[in-house]
This record gives sequence, structure tokens and C-alpha cells, in this order.
Amino acid sequence: MSRQKRGDRSGGGTQRPYREGFRLASDPLPSWRDAKIRLERWLLSEALVATSGNMAAASRLLGITKVAVLHAVRRHHLESLARHRAA
Repeated sequence: MSRQKRGDRSGGGTQRPYREGFRLASDPLPSWRDAKIRLERWLLSEALVATSGNMAAASRLLGITKVAVLHAVRRHHLESLARHRAA
């Protein structure tokens, strides 16, 4: 049985199927600020989709406060993904 070289990830193990989402690989690399914004938006949208727009559940999933999720939803204009309670 041959051992895999360190750093060789071509075989063995289970690979997760490629899923469209946050990608940082680009030429040239984005600025730190742009990458951080894109990552935050992607994480927030994934959490909202996973929780069917429930911001309280998304906040628990992300480990941040409900207020932080609310502000991030507004900052990234993701209101369409968030489910709001009727007043």
C-alpha cells in the first residue's frame, strides 16, 4: 500500500462536490476589504437560506447576535432572503 505524498490531494478520501459559493481565487487577488465583504455576504446568505430566512436561527448558526445579523442583512441588501415578522 503506497502512502500519499504530503500535499498531494489528488486521490483518496471523500471530496465534497463543487458548490457555487464564495471563491477567492482570482487574478489579481481582491483587496482585503473586498474579500472580507464578499465572505461576510456569502456566509450570511448561506445561513439565511439554510434557516429559511429566520434571522434568529441564522444568528445562532453563525454564533453572532440577532442585531448583528439584522445590521448585516441591511448592509448587504439581503432583505429578500430574510423573513420578517409581521407587525
